Amino acid sequence: MATLMKDTYAASIILQKGNEFIQNLQRLYEDEDMRYCLDVLCGTQPSLEKNKASSSSSSSLSKLPSSSPSSSLSLLPLQLSPSCPSLLMERMYKSVEQGGVDWSRTSLGHPDTWTQDLRSLSWTTLAARFPENLLIGDDYSLIYNDAYIPILGKHATTAFGMPLKFVWPEIYDQLKTLLDPVFLRGERLFFDEFQFIFERNGYKEEAYFVFSYTPAYGVSNDKPLGVRASMLEVTKQVLHTRRLQSLHQLDMACLSVTTIHEACVMSLQSLEKNNIDIPFSMIYTQDTSIEAEAFLLTCRASGGILVGHPAAPATISLSSLSSSSSLTSSSSSSSLLSPPSPSPPSSSSSSSSS
Repeated sequence: MATLMKDTYAASIILQKGNEFIQNLQRLYEDEDMRYCLDVLCGTQPSLEKNKASSSSSSSLSKLPSSSPSSSLSLLPLQLSPSCPSLLMERMYKSVEQGGVDWSRTSLGHPDTWTQDLRSLSWTTLAARFPENLLIGDDYSLIYNDAYIPILGKHATTAFGMPLKFVWPEIYDQLKTLLDPVFLRGERLFFDEFQFIFERNGYKEEAYFVFSYTPAYGVSNDKPLGVRASMLEVTKQVLHTRRLQSLHQLDMACLSVTTIHEACVMSLQSLEKNNIDIPFSMIYTQDTSIEAEAFLLTCRASGGILVGHPAAPATISLSSLSSSSSLTSSSSSSSLLSPPSPSPPSSSSSSSSS
């Protein structure tokens, strides 16, 4: 009798959990985006009209494909639901004259010719709100969503559907080394604050990313069709933290100094630890012990550059600078304090201490 009561109680619990699961599944299917995803996976034509009736939900859920080998997925038009607009989706079907993608230059071909697996993978990438891209095939043709556009910079207008080596030629070898284990062997990789040096805004810059690489499988494929990448740029955070740390180290280095010479040496040693932001630096002091040298600055310490270089003179006469009235003379004097070879603006800034 006790065993029968336990079995009855267990059966009632299983029935209760089953009813809760069905109700949750029905509520999930009432969401328009999730309904579209389920229809794509089932191989049925998605309905974009809002219909939250339980009868419609149950009838659509009954369209799950059978496990029979003869069942096949029909090709669906690659489109987003109204609640998931995508600027890139519009470009995919526009002509080249209207600003669309020139699919003849890509190995993917026009979206109308894509397989169902590629369509499904592309839709989930385009619908994501987080920066994502899909790298398809051996040449890693790039498909990305709207949130990924700021990362591309000037490449955003021409990168869609193009092989990776044409989008990022300067870092292609580095990227291929990371992508090949995922695409060829199905590995899953994660990187935190990974550094890239590339050109996306007209000059070379350093950028840092937190990202993951995972194989992108299709329903009917045992081998990955490509690699899915989810990433977040953290360049500003990394640079901010690094530069704050340099200021903190400089402050700590000068706490116990007792002489000017010691302060100069300790400061230079601290600045040299961050040679990315401060590739060279000089410290000049003014000697007021002799009146004749009141307007003469002397280089007491230097790092990353030798004293006597045109950018690091041993002494600087302030009196000659102040008495110069000619614009040309003033420009030539100020050039002594400039770096030897100016570079375009970048996230790594050169600075000198005086």
